Amino acid sequence: MSEQDKRLLEIRKKNENESQKMLNEAINESAKIGKEPFNLQELKKSWSFRYENKLNEEQINRAMQEIERDYYLAGKRFMTMEQYGKHLMEMELYR
Repeated sequence: MSEQDKRLLEIRKKNENESQKMLNEAINESAKIGKEPFNLQELKKSWSFRYENKLNEEQINRAMQEIERDYYLAGKRFMTMEQYGKHLMEMELYR
């Protein structure tokens, strides 16, 4: 492995660690501000993932992790699964 590759791996690992730290802080903060915990079953009552039938299981899991991450990182913008689901449905209109 070249030095460039090693450096790139170090940078990626550092970014992943920082992202995870931000997510953990957002999850902790969500409990303090009364944000509803992420619940995919509740979210699906207000939103349907239109690509679910086109992706493999790994891609779906990755997409759901990103959706959960975005929910928590949004802070007070979305306090419930219903609010977040409606937002996601609106965003689907622009894809």
